[in-house]
Amino acid sequence: MIGKVKVFGGAAILACLVAGPAMADAYAALSFDPAAGAVGMSSHATKAEAEAGATKECRKEGGGQKCDEHVWSHNGCISLIVATKTAYGIGLAGSEDAAKKIATEKCVQTGGSESSCKDHFTACAN
Repeated sequence: MIGKVKVFGGAAILACLVAGPAMADAYAALSFDPAAGAVGMSSHATKAEAEAGATKECRKEGGGQKCDEHVWSHNGCISLIVATKTAYGIGLAGSEDAAKKIATEKCVQTGGSESSCKDHFTACAN
């Protein structure tokens, strides 16, 4: 199952954090503050723990209230692809390659090009 709490507007995504080891039944959460360009990622056995970890990491990167908003995946993958401050994409899927493909397509739809939309962050919780 893949879920999404909120989709964010255009933002600079300047920092990335690597997820911990994947678990048999796990959640991954991505949190970021568009104005600060702060990103947090966490992987845990529960959604609440993953979101709390992502919020904490995002705030450590200088993020504020927006760090409380999350994109999450249950036993799946999250990919963040960034081209510019306003052109980026987030992909959620059952595999790393599929998540990257979705994120790249969204990055292009928001103004990036195939060559400028670069893999910034991908993590799987499965």
